[in-house]
Amino acid sequence: MNDIDYMRVQTPSGWHDLQQDSLDAWTFADIDVSTAQGHITLRAHETGVLRIQIGWHMSFPEGTRFVGDSFERDYGDIEFTGFNPDRIYHWYWCARLDGGPVSCWGVAIRPHAWCAWTVAPSVVDLWIDVRNGDDPLVLHGRALDACTLVIHDYDCDEFEALRRHCAAMSQGSRPVPKRKVAGFNDWYFAYGRNCADLEYRAADFLASIWPTEGKTRPWVVIDDGWQTCHDESYNGGPWDKANASFGDMGEVASRLRQAGVEAGIWFRPLLTRDEVDPEWILRGNPDGTKVLDISHPAVLRHVSEDIRRFTEWGFALIKHDFTTYDILGCWGSDMDLNYQAAPLHFWNRSKTTAEIFNDFYAAIRKAAGDALLMGCNTVSHLSAGVFDLMRVGDDTSGHDFNRTRRTGVNSLAFRMPQNDLFYQCDADCVGITDAIPWELNRRWLKLLAASGTPLFISCNPDELDAGQRNDIKRAFELALREDSKAMPTDWAHSPYPEHWSTSHGPMDLEWYPTPRFFPAE
Repeated sequence: MNDIDYMRVQTPSGWHDLQQDSLDAWTFADIDVSTAQGHITLRAHETGVLRIQIGWHMSFPEGTRFVGDSFERDYGDIEFTGFNPDRIYHWYWCARLDGGPVSCWGVAIRPHAWCAWTVAPSVVDLWIDVRNGDDPLVLHGRALDACTLVIHDYDCDEFEALRRHCAAMSQGSRPVPKRKVAGFNDWYFAYGRNCADLEYRAADFLASIWPTEGKTRPWVVIDDGWQTCHDESYNGGPWDKANASFGDMGEVASRLRQAGVEAGIWFRPLLTRDEVDPEWILRGNPDGTKVLDISHPAVLRHVSEDIRRFTEWGFALIKHDFTTYDILGCWGSDMDLNYQAAPLHFWNRSKTTAEIFNDFYAAIRKAAGDALLMGCNTVSHLSAGVFDLMRVGDDTSGHDFNRTRRTGVNSLAFRMPQNDLFYQCDADCVGITDAIPWELNRRWLKLLAASGTPLFISCNPDELDAGQRNDIKRAFELALREDSKAMPTDWAHSPYPEHWSTSHGPMDLEWYPTPRFFPAE
């Protein structure tokens, strides 16, 4: 563990230097920070604390290349770069030292604070945000285990170094389920215009092409559009029943299982039009909708009841979405070290924002029981070891393949080291419509299948031709193989790798056809 060179703390009165009283003890006023064995523990009494800055004096050779992680999903913006002191690496980062090892820096999963890194030519800083929303955290003597440092050098290539680093950050966590996850999601061609009959036709299609020797049943995941209040301007709750296009959701799940598939369902747990106790409301929106406050015990019970209802209906995969955006008011791509773009004042003022998120995720996990949980727009490092799958990139597309390349290929490549260590990495669907040439989607389908990560297609099954059906069948056969794995080999030079090493041989994929393909206006 590298020796810390300086430490500062931000309180309502400004930034202050902490004094190093011993090897592991740093103090200012009534604030104490311990760094024993890499565990960053904050103690304070009446002084409110906003952030801690920890710094190391470093010297990186010219030509060093850096890569890091994103706060929640990847938005096509993870890549190897040179020095950029303004770039924020959430949770972890690594550097390939010229002619030397790969140096990896991070924090263990599920910390109790937001943690991010910045790297300049002569200094590395870790920024630990312990606020309660917008407010300073007053501990009243409580000891806060903010995070645990995980810093190692590895004598191997960058991909293997990040795999080892992710394993080190997730030591002792809940094992990631080994069952293969593949099937159908309706979003990238229906875009909310779905119905029960569509899901039944998708189930019949999957059953007709599914590998007979496969031990895993396919999934049909019903995305946004099934709920009673769905329209073009609103996709929130309530979640107690479906609209007329679906009817009885227990019956829908039962018919899907009878057709030979497992049933999954999407929901946005924190946005509602319902009249609720004012204490439940984190924020009211101009359109009259409300965002629920996850720090309130009654809200945790309310969300848990929705999840248990889904499992009682017969849904065995639950995809929960939008919670980071709803709470913090911005997407990860727009996030800086302030994190929240909307005013944020929780009902519970005694915990950090990260602790409140951890409690929320734990409640979801408990309510789901044995059902698989997929987090979408969830906080990456807090999702690890809690959710079975995570949507690691922003939406792909059924209309614009450039978006699929940007968000899908990039997130698959740069989040792949986390796969089966943090969660199963879902790089999102193959959106199959006439708007995208099949040869482009076929390449994305082929890569997802070879990667061993979850594989979901999104299409109208009645519009597939024989060649597409055969390609999809072969992709599922490959995706279900236990030995299917892939890694990018040119990711140090491109944010959208085209050259991959897979368990079944090298794979070269052209994401930039000539002439370039753009969506129709």
